[in-house]
Amino acid sequence: MKGKSIHEIKDEHGAEMTGLLQDYYREIDEVRAMRDPEGVAYLDKLTAEGRAEILREQKAAAKDDARSRALERYREAAETHRGRVESRKAFLDKTLFNVGGTPGEAMLPHAATATEEGLMDLLDAAVIGGSPDQARAVLAVAHRRGAEAVVGAYLERANPEAGELYAEYQVAPSADELDKQEAQAETFVHDPGPDSLRYGPPAA
Repeated sequence: MKGKSIHEIKDEHGAEMTGLLQDYYREIDEVRAMRDPEGVAYLDKLTAEGRAEILREQKAAAKDDARSRALERYREAAETHRGRVESRKAFLDKTLFNVGGTPGEAMLPHAATATEEGLMDLLDAAVIGGSPDQARAVLAVAHRRGAEAVVGAYLERANPEAGELYAEYQVAPSADELDKQEAQAETFVHDPGPDSLRYGPPAA
């Protein structure tokens, strides 16, 4: 089996997203913990209200910076994840459904017009004739149609070793799912909003 499986790719991406959120929330907690304005000249000359206003502005800026970094990290991770998933799916597609040479190509028109029962007959002929390319042609058509009985027969009789790869292919994220994941950046990296930063007068 070449490369990391879809399961491994998804697990690693999930762990990366968890780490991203943990880092982001830690930064937000540090913002909440700010008690005095930083880098302000003559701070002791300001009123409590003036210091509180500067602190609010600094907290808001620090929060925005932290969120901007987290969003950039999310989008980069999502793009990397998409590339890894698509690469693995291309490998699985080629391994499972590539009909190879002339025997497989010749089988495709027959399989495409066959009933499900006809697909079973074509699969039997391919297995008896020892033609893996023809059997994969039957699988390709059966998979596209959702003919589960034919797919099951292929995995049982023609290529039992492909069962694990086919199961992996079935759980691979679709292009739409990857698009939705990328579009969820703003929701995933939640903006806590100014009220949650616990603004208030600086400590005396």
